[in-house]
Amino acid sequence: MTASAPGQRMQRDLFNCGGGILVVVVVVVVVVVVVDAAVEAVLVVVLVLLLLLLLVVVVVVVVIVVVVVVVVVVVVVVVVVVVVVVVVVIVVVVVVVVVVVVVVVVVVVIVVVKAVVVNLVIVYFQLV
Repeated sequence: MTASAPGQRMQRDLFNCGGGILVVVVVVVVVVVVVDAAVEAVLVVVLVLLLLLLLVVVVVVVVIVVVVVVVVVVVVVVVVVVVVVVVVVIVVVVVVVVVVVVVVVVVVVIVVVKAVVVNLVIVYFQLV
């Protein structure tokens, strides 16, 4: 009996503290479940905040791209208009210069021909 007494005593001690172990296990399980739920809630909030941040970044990038495209289009249109105006002005100036040169040449030719004809007539009448 002496050999079995310590074994029975150990069994009795384990049986008596079994309720305490159950409470500890329940508390640990509840704490783990609550912490898990809290971690999941925090992760969901962080995920939602990251998605909102991504949405803001996408909107900002789209706005920047649209603004850059509009600016490029406006610059291209302005450059094209300036080039067209410069070409038109150059063409008008060239046409005016050509017309003036032609008129001057015609007037000079007329004056020279008139002078030659008048001199020929004078010489003819002096000879006759």
